[in-house]
Amino acid sequence: MQSYEKWQTIPSRERKQWCKENGYLMWAFIATDRTVPTMWGLMNKLASTNPSCKRKKEQVDGNLHGPLTQALLMSFPRHVAIFTGHRRSGYRLAIEGPPQYAFVHPDS
Repeated sequence: MQSYEKWQTIPSRERKQWCKENGYLMWAFIATDRTVPTMWGLMNKLASTNPSCKRKKEQVDGNLHGPLTQALLMSFPRHVAIFTGHRRSGYRLAIEGPPQYAFVHPDS
């Protein structure tokens, strides 16, 4: 999240160069930039429907390091896969432990 926050502070025209210099893929930040507003919407919806949040008068204030945000972001690595470079090997899941592989169905 720190990298994403830094990326947001950089002017739009300089972001591509910044990604290149720091070894990041630009499309990953663009995808994150599209996902974050959706997450904020979900968090606001959950906060407004959760009775414990109403009782404590907690509000989502834009802090990216809240417990709910961390819980949501911690679930993403389970769904991240890296292409092995060979069609038959498929994708290696980016999780700890022994290597696990996933394959994409040809119809998808």
